[in-house]
Amino acid sequence: MIKIRVGPMWLVGACLIGMSAMAQVPGIMNYQGRLTVAGTNHTGPVRFKFALVDGVNGTSYWSNNGSSVNGSEPSAHTGVDVQDGQFQVLLGDVSLPNMQAIPSPAFDHSDVRLRIWMNVSDPTFTQLAPDQRVVAAGYAFRAAGLPDGTVTGPMLAPNAVGTEELANGSVGTAEIADNAVTASKLAANAVGSAQLSDTLRLEDLVLESAEGLNRVEVGSAGNAGILRMNHGSIGRFLEITGTTVGGFVRLFDQLGGLGTGQKTVELGSSEVGGYATVLQNNGNAGLQLNGQNGNNPGGNILLYRSAGIGASLSGQGAGGGGQVLLRNAAGQETVELVGAETGGNAGGQLTIRRSDGAATLIFDAQFGSGGGQISVRNAAGDETVEILGNETTDNQGGQVTVKRDDGKAGIILDGQLGNGGGEIRVANAAGQVTAQLQGTEGANEGDGAGQLVLRQPDGQVGLLADAQAGDQGGQLVVNNMAGQTRVNIVGQQSSGGG
Repeated sequence: MIKIRVGPMWLVGACLIGMSAMAQVPGIMNYQGRLTVAGTNHTGPVRFKFALVDGVNGTSYWSNNGSSVNGSEPSAHTGVDVQDGQFQVLLGDVSLPNMQAIPSPAFDHSDVRLRIWMNVSDPTFTQLAPDQRVVAAGYAFRAAGLPDGTVTGPMLAPNAVGTEELANGSVGTAEIADNAVTASKLAANAVGSAQLSDTLRLEDLVLESAEGLNRVEVGSAGNAGILRMNHGSIGRFLEITGTTVGGFVRLFDQLGGLGTGQKTVELGSSEVGGYATVLQNNGNAGLQLNGQNGNNPGGNILLYRSAGIGASLSGQGAGGGGQVLLRNAAGQETVELVGAETGGNAGGQLTIRRSDGAATLIFDAQFGSGGGQISVRNAAGDETVEILGNETTDNQGGQVTVKRDDGKAGIILDGQLGNGGGEIRVANAAGQVTAQLQGTEGANEGDGAGQLVLRQPDGQVGLLADAQAGDQGGQLVVNNMAGQTRVNIVGQQSSGGG
């Protein structure tokens, strides 16, 4: 049979705590007692568990290892050495095994009691009864800090708190009520550079005129800083704001800023470079300058209609050169002027489009072997007329090709062909040249005279009209289907007769 007699000496702990400065009150409480077993003072280790509970409803406010709920037995114990029946333990001493500090809010309640479990040799713990009420010493824990508003102005004698009683930095903006300190409360020259921090931290700064009207506002919105310039009671004229990608500057019209006036100019920075926007009087953009044109590194200028883009100028288009785009009233791109076409040629190109986007007229400064090109297309977008400043062969003469809707050439006008003379070629429905009109006949008979050749579908000459056949004058040759000459008329024989 185990018999225990315990008696806490709360006054010792209370005196120690009461004599400590507020900021130094530890979360520790001294507990002493006497233990006898079978009428004999016990010597040896003993296992204890402790909890501070509400004397009315048993709510746990603290336990040695923090596991007690509603007055339940803690899950772990702390060991205490008993000598000749005497023992003491510092409740809340975190240097002890399974011991947590006692929080001062535990004594915010009027009836707090200490509940104890003990184990000497039995495998189970015995709860001691009754719970022991904590008296004055335990409540000294509340001296660790006074609740906000406990000490008010009427409780302080005049001049009781001076500069010597205040530690440097102990009174900040959070401790001073709005408008609590006015100019009349500050002595002349009381605030100088020595009293101001190197960094001025204000949530908002407003500079007012003598009439009380805002002139300058410095504030914040989220993570962004804002600077505003105002003009009397009219409104805002300038706003500078920092953003996550840089910042922007806004200018407003003569009516003033947001709510009463109209934003007219905005300068800013974005993820693809800076920009400047000038707005129309309807609030829509009128002119925009971009430091980068989309994914291209070049700059970009956008000119707007009353609504929507009317024209754009880009320093670097898809082909690498400059680009000008014009749009119709519906906002569709109808004219494109580029300094370098996308096909890799360095020459400029002008493309004129229909309202459905199909290109019907293309002017190209460099095409094929290097000459210019004009391409005219039908409503389906098929090229029907091609004009070349330099044909694709080695000749440097121009060429005009008129095509059918299937893309086959119907008529070809060539300024220089083979022997240097001009030529007109006419093709049949299959695209085969069946008629040739040459300013200079073929190379084998390079006499400079004109020639007309009509061919059969297989390419055989059917009719040849030559203005000068050697020294014989004009000649007309008619061939059969095999290409054999059946009629040969010459205007002058070599002897001079017809």
